[in-house]
Amino acid sequence: MRLMITLLATLGFTAAVMAESFNVQEGNADNAFISEGTIAAHLLLTSGPEPRIIVAFPAGNSGAGIFLKQPQRPAQFTRTGSLEAVEETDVTGITARFSADTPTLTIARADLGSLRFVRGAVNPASIAPRDEARPVIDGDTIRWQRDRADGKSRYEMRLTLANGQITQTADGIVLTGDDDRLDLALTVMTGDTPLTPIRADDLLTNKAADDPRLQNALGFLATREKLMAGSWRFLTYFGRDTLLSVRLLMPVLGRPAVEAGLGSVIERLNESGEVAHEEAIGELAVLMNQKASGNPSDRPINDYGMVDDNLMLLPVLADYLDSLTDTEAKAFLALVTTDGERYSDALARNIGFVLAAARPFAADPVTENLIALHAGEPDGNWRDSEEGLGHGRYPYDVNAVLMPAALEAIGRLQARGLIEAPSGEAAKLAAVWRRKAVKPFVVTTTNTREKIEAYAGEIGVPATLPDGDFSFHALALDADGKPIPVQHSDDGFDLLFGAPDAKRLSAAIAVLERPFPAGLLSPVGMFVANAAFADDAIRPLFGPGHYHGAVVWSWQQAMWAVGLRRQIERDDLPATLKGRLGTLECQLWQAIDAGRDIRNSELWSWSYMGGEYRVTPFGQGAGHQTESNAVQLWSSVYLAVTAPATCQQ
Repeated sequence: MRLMITLLATLGFTAAVMAESFNVQEGNADNAFISEGTIAAHLLLTSGPEPRIIVAFPAGNSGAGIFLKQPQRPAQFTRTGSLEAVEETDVTGITARFSADTPTLTIARADLGSLRFVRGAVNPASIAPRDEARPVIDGDTIRWQRDRADGKSRYEMRLTLANGQITQTADGIVLTGDDDRLDLALTVMTGDTPLTPIRADDLLTNKAADDPRLQNALGFLATREKLMAGSWRFLTYFGRDTLLSVRLLMPVLGRPAVEAGLGSVIERLNESGEVAHEEAIGELAVLMNQKASGNPSDRPINDYGMVDDNLMLLPVLADYLDSLTDTEAKAFLALVTTDGERYSDALARNIGFVLAAARPFAADPVTENLIALHAGEPDGNWRDSEEGLGHGRYPYDVNAVLMPAALEAIGRLQARGLIEAPSGEAAKLAAVWRRKAVKPFVVTTTNTREKIEAYAGEIGVPATLPDGDFSFHALALDADGKPIPVQHSDDGFDLLFGAPDAKRLSAAIAVLERPFPAGLLSPVGMFVANAAFADDAIRPLFGPGHYHGAVVWSWQQAMWAVGLRRQIERDDLPATLKGRLGTLECQLWQAIDAGRDIRNSELWSWSYMGGEYRVTPFGQGAGHQTESNAVQLWSSVYLAVTAPATCQQ
């Protein structure tokens, strides 16, 4: 077949390849995926009052988008055939066939190249000049084509109308059908370098849950070069997403997959030992390098703006090496990066970074010595929308949980003789951070019942009101060290990586024991934030339409499920506390099961109607800030995270 494709390509033909594919339907979004050899693509058809068409490729994080003007009535797209992989002389891509139940559609604009531009997260004018792909109409086909800025790749898109006419007007390109529908064929191709898929038998062991949707999602996102964060919006490397996904999937991942993930993070450590958050590749890298130096190189550019993933690498690495013999662990650390550096030497920089960052607070435990967001940056942890920390500067998870966890991991690795570090220093630093870093984050409520009742009325839900006031950990501290009084789910990191004492563990799980709007647990899942006790300036930043507001993130629930099980299995906790943990574990799994049909999404929102909570795909409701990915790396972790027998009905 490959020989035939190559022969046809050299003769100028486009060859169709029979390919494995899968589909995900979420609300008005129809997602179709294909993965055949090195050809991988995601087609998104969004129906409704604002229809659009997106194609995304892992190759170069590239793709295309067609954005349509609002039709007279909502349009419904229906795919009329399976995706077909195609290869031409210097490009690969897909062809899709579909119809729209409307007699006319108007294309307002189209774009192709880097997905960062397609999704609108980057202003091209702020980076470098970028050729516009101008449409060319040829009978029943519209063609868009342009070269990448360095001339080493090109992108092409063709849209064919099978039953009507195409006309150019002042409003855009108008597609008019001969009847009440439009029959369309779309071909999109990229010349960017494809990635290398991980073979199925290297990706998962036979311990993985029998869930084809999750297996397909992980298979689409996992490659030898990196594990991609999600599609369509984040179809590239993200350090934090990789580390947390590897940790939660570790019980069922094949060693090649674990080491591909960890290796991709180690590969991208900078000279200071910081973990790369995200990479700019393909066309975006070309334009950024051109802007910076005048050289249109496609050398990837890594972003080191986050402060949390710097502290995640060592705990995840330590957990993986715990599963290996000393010989196997040393063999992993002896692997080399593409630049020829041993993993152990690269990791030494991260260890040095963590120790240096920990020393000031341990010597003088004041707010100014905690880990803050980088100057001028509005975000720096997983809550990386500009409002995700309520404009806080010192995140709770980074300081109260991840720093102690990283220091404790250094001690574990040192005890096995796998790394070199100052003897005993990490343990001493960890003890100070674990004991003292949490204190400035403690918030005690006042007028509790009144505030919860008012908040419930504000968002239109009923309230179960607790008796008396209670304490919780603030989401963050502001620049002056004042707590941001928002309840949150980030104690889940401590359940996953730490062994908190009984008092702290009891306080951590209380936010989940209290039902929303007093706490975080709802019938549609665990919310990642609850601003019932915040003031009028902060509270509106955490509603069900906000990316890090009162919404459900699938991986956060999985992290809590794994973390609760870890704590239950400890033998140093009081029986009453372990009983609470067991009860809460089953309550959480009931909530997880309520979102089973959408749990591989990045996140979801909710509505309250007819006396009940209902799941709403994020990005498809009024006031939603952005949209959710249909497949998300860290939402595939339910291949390893399953309900215990004690919670199964």
